[in-house]
Amino acid sequence: MDVVTDAKKAMDGWHRGQTSASYETSNRGPGWISSGKGDHGGVSYGTYQFASAVGGVDEYLAGSRYGAEFRGLTPATQAFNDRWKEIADRDPGAFGRDQHNFIQHQYYDKQLARLKDAGVDLQGRGPAVQDALWSTSVQYRNMTRGVFVNGLKAAYGDGYKLSELSDEQIVRAVQDYKHDNVQRHFESSPTQWNALRERTLNEKADLVGLARYEQVSRHPQDYQGKTYEQAFGEPLHRARGSHAARPAMADGVLVQGERGAEVQALQQKLAQAGYTGKDGKALNPDGDFGGNTEHAVRQFQKAHGLEEDGKAGRDTLAALGAGTQARAPAEIG
Repeated sequence: MDVVTDAKKAMDGWHRGQTSASYETSNRGPGWISSGKGDHGGVSYGTYQFASAVGGVDEYLAGSRYGAEFRGLTPATQAFNDRWKEIADRDPGAFGRDQHNFIQHQYYDKQLARLKDAGVDLQGRGPAVQDALWSTSVQYRNMTRGVFVNGLKAAYGDGYKLSELSDEQIVRAVQDYKHDNVQRHFESSPTQWNALRERTLNEKADLVGLARYEQVSRHPQDYQGKTYEQAFGEPLHRARGSHAARPAMADGVLVQGERGAEVQALQQKLAQAGYTGKDGKALNPDGDFGGNTEHAVRQFQKAHGLEEDGKAGRDTLAALGAGTQARAPAEIG
């Protein structure tokens, strides 16, 4: 597949925060609860892993529409965990959006403003820089400004001009700085250092790929007929280690960003039932869960009275398995 087609798929399927969600929980969704083992933050909750030991989950619930449902419960207890999972099962789409909106307003927007005050104005930058800032604000919170400011200076010197840096150069500098300072930034979690270093490298490669895809989407005429490797002199990065090793159906849910035979089987069933991508074209069973597959899943869920979250979980897969002979509504094409 040529890089222009790949870039369009990547841009069509992108949403702010997707890189963070991938590395925090492997896209397991709003109901995910970590073990807390070896983590200074303790047991963590949700798509963006609100930590229990340092008050993150309490802060989230204090302003959440779901806060009242946790009244009298203590984080990192069985009763609290059961309630969290109950809400995620009952209301996954709204619960996920509630968590996302909290991160947007309390993490991302605030760190964007703090960076602007420090002379690093990232407003108007593309998806790669937005995702880098989102991910850093989730993982580093109020250390975010220092990570960006110091990372850019370390890479390009005190006299660098932000306006002369590409999005790719920015995310490279930030991720390199994270990698070089893992031990200092996470001194209370030594058992996590190797995994954290690996994450910075994998995340860097993903963000660089995202920056390049946006570049291609802006100037497709310059890349027509080229593969990714022909365009950029190296193959597209594929995450290695624990982030890559998790099978798509390990948690029983297929989500955007996952790949494999299970995704291909899902796409085939949706295509057989007449569901199309958001481009209006027949769904291509390529085994890559992108924006068109998510659109088809949402349309199937809507037609069958299911939660429209774009994720192929237990109920959606059961409905598909029970009768792919049920055709898509006529207006879907």
